[in-house]
Order: sequence, then C-alpha cells, then structure tokens
Amino acid sequence: PDSIYTLTEMTYFDVGFNDLTGTLAPEIGNLPSIVRFVIANNNLDSEIPTQIGLMQGTTTFDIANNDFKGTIPSEVGNMKSLVALFVNGCALSGRIPTELGSLANLENLWLSGNGFTGLIPEELGNAAALIELIFEDNALQGALPDSLGNLKSLALLRAGDNNYDFSPFPDFVYGMPRLTELNLVNSQLTGAITDEIGGLLDLVTLRVSENALNNTIPSEIGALAKLQVLRIDDNRFSGEVPEEIGQLDSLTELRVNLNQLEGALPAQIGNLVLLERLSMGGNFFESLPDSITQLVNLEIFTCEDNFLQGNLPADFGNLKALQVFSCPINHFESVGQKGIGGAIPASIGNLKNLRILSLYQNGFDGNIPAELGDCESLTLLDLENNNFNGVVPEKIGNLQNLQTLRLGGNAGLQSPLPESFCGISTLGTYRVSCELACSCCTEDCGARTVLEL
Repeated sequence: PDSIYTLTEMTYFDVGFNDLTGTLAPEIGNLPSIVRFVIANNNLDSEIPTQIGLMQGTTTFDIANNDFKGTIPSEVGNMKSLVALFVNGCALSGRIPTELGSLANLENLWLSGNGFTGLIPEELGNAAALIELIFEDNALQGALPDSLGNLKSLALLRAGDNNYDFSPFPDFVYGMPRLTELNLVNSQLTGAITDEIGGLLDLVTLRVSENALNNTIPSEIGALAKLQVLRIDDNRFSGEVPEEIGQLDSLTELRVNLNQLEGALPAQIGNLVLLERLSMGGNFFESLPDSITQLVNLEIFTCEDNFLQGNLPADFGNLKALQVFSCPINHFESVGQKGIGGAIPASIGNLKNLRILSLYQNGFDGNIPAELGDCESLTLLDLENNNFNGVVPEKIGNLQNLQTLRLGGNAGLQSPLPESFCGISTLGTYRVSCELACSCCTEDCGARTVLEL
C-alpha cells in the first residue's frame, strides 16, 4: 500500500513470502531511515526506481524472487551503508552497474537468475568487503576480470552459467584464502587447475563442471581437508585419479564423470567413508578397488561407459545405504572359474535401500542370485545383454515395488519364468527372451497380460 511511504521514521520493513502484487513506487525515496527493506518472494512487477539512491541508511535491500524488470539504476552507488543487496531471481537486464564497486560496506551481492549482459565490471574488485558474490545464471560475456582477485575476504563465488568467451581457469582464485565455495560451472574455462589449488584450505565446495579444463587432477587437491563437494565432471581431465584423493575425508560428493581419466580408481577411495555420491562414468577406468565397499554411506554410485574388468567385490553388500547402482556398458570379465568369477555377489541381498540396479551390457555370468529378491526397494532391475544362465530365481517375486525388469540378451537363461513373477502388481515394463515361458505374458515378448482382479 502507498501508505507505507508516509512512514518516514520506519527502520524495519519485511513482508517477504506474502504473495503480494503491485509495484515499487518512486516514493520509496521517502524512507531515508529504513535500515532493513525486504520484499522478497512476492509477485511484485515494476522497474527499480532511481530513488533507491536516497536510502542512504539502508543496510539490507532484498527484492529477490519477484518480477522486477529493467536495470539496476546507477543510483545504487549512493546507498553507502549497504551491506547486503539481493536482486536474484528477478527479470532484470542490462549491465551490472559499475557503481556497485564504490560500496565499501557491501558484503553480500546476489545477482543470479536474471538477464544481465555485457562484461563483469572491473570495478567490482574495489568492493573489498565482499564476502558473497553471486552472479551465476545470467547472460554475461567476456571473462572473469582479474580485479576480482582483490577481494581477499571473499568466501563464496558463484559465477557460472553465463555466456563467457573461452578463457583460462582464473588464477586469481588461488589468492583468495577465505574461499569456501567456488562455482564456475559452464564458464567456458580452458587449461589446467594447478597445484596452487592446494592452498585454498577453507574450501568446502568446488564445482567446475561443464568446461574444457584439461591436464591431470593435481595431487595437491588432497590438502583440502574441509572439502565436501568436488565436481569436475564434463571436462577433459586425463591421467589417473591421484591417490591423494583419499585424504579428503570430509567429502560427501565426488563427480569425475565425462572426462578422459584412466587406469584404476585408487584404493584410497575407501577412506572417504562420508561419501554419499560417486559418479565416475564416461571415462577409461579399468578396475574398481575392493576398498569401494568401505563407503558405507554411499547412496548413488554410477560407473557407466568405462572399460572396467574383473569382479564386483564379494562384500559389495556392505554398501547398505546404496540406493542407485548404475554401471551399464562396461566389460566386467570373468576371472578364475567360469560361472563364479563375474557373478553378482550374493551379498547384494543386503542392499535393502537399493532402488535402481542397472548392469546392462557387461560380462556378468553365472546364475542370477536369488538374494536379489531381498532387495525389497528395487524399482528397476536391468540385467540385459550379459551372460547369465540358469533359471530366474523364484524370489524375484518378492520385489513388490518393481516397476521395470529387463533380462533380455541372456541366452543362457532357462524356462520358465517363476510363477511369483506374475504377482508383481507394480511391474509396468518387462523385457526378456522370447524363449522363456511365462504364464502371465502375452505372445508379444516384452509385454505382460493385465490381470483381472
């Protein structure tokens, strides 16, 4: 309501999350005493009035997640008391005003999720008090300016998902000793991450996915004892994963998929007992260490499209938190006695939380273990294009949450499918060899009869 603009002595105004509509009027300049102004997460729709420059006592100006359009007026540079500016998640456009660099008290600058264009202003490097700088998900061009290296207090830098030109990884980040989060996803970065990364001892999150970074993963990354999230996926890293990765005992998420990494995953990976997600698909890895079974908190494990050989460890069932194991299109070759080597270990029945098991197009052989029927949470079971033989175990019928079952391409499987299969009421997608007799299947292999209840 317009009446708020008459409250000239008001110091605090917070109406966030109220589904408000309307505009921000020029009369906002009548509120020179306001310290905290928050109208975030509403449906307000207008341009930001130039009169915000009269709010010289305001420390927090939060209009995030509304429908504001136009530019940030240059008058923002007159808000000399400003500590936090949140304009993320709006529909703003134009260039980021250079005047933001003159705000000596500014600690939090959130500009993400808009349509800002042009170059990142060099002047931002003059805002020396900045702790959080976020301008990801815009249409910014050029490259990250070296002047950002002046921000020695910066703890959080999110600058990805823009329209940058190809440029080398910014060396200035190595001189930001307080950095806890670095997010440069999809930033057209080239070149290497150097051994200087090991000096960012406070780093908790490192995301540099979807770039063109190359060379090897520096072993000095093992010095980042506080690191919890490491995402270097979808780049051009090559060589082997360094053993020092095993020193990151705070790590909960590790994604190295879609690179050119090779060799064996180091045994030291087993030290990462807090790890919840491991994604290593789309590389040239050749083997998995037995120590993988020490990752007792692992929930998602993907290793598709590699050159893996050997067996799954016999105690794979130790991964009792595992929900997704997706490892299609590999070459797990049998070793030792044929029919034993290359078999799915019986311990897999311990995985009560497993929802997705995809082992499509590998070299598994032997019988399908009856213990799979103990994986009570399974919704997808894909064992297609392997070398399984024998009968499908009766206990498959215990999988009462199963929605997709794929057993085709295993010429050694024997008829019939167990009667218990017909009792899985949730099963919607089914594919198996036509040679297998099935009392509740149609003649069109791959379809099940809808049973009348």
